[in-house]
Amino acid sequence: MGKTTADRLVYSIPEAAHALHCSKSLVYDLVKADKLPHVHLSEKRVVIPVATLEKYLKEQSEGSNE
Repeated sequence: MGKTTADRLVYSIPEAAHALHCSKSLVYDLVKADKLPHVHLSEKRVVIPVATLEKYLKEQSEGSNE
């Protein structure tokens, strides 16, 4: 039985890009600059926790309203 989006704990970089409607390269750039919270599961495997992605988006939207 597959997990639904609501059950997901993390997104891969391509999945995060799809969720944000942006390019993978933008997500990679945000991760590289430590602007987007992420977790290194291994040397090559980086994931974006869903909860931190939602928090990041909220913080970004609140910052743009000032």
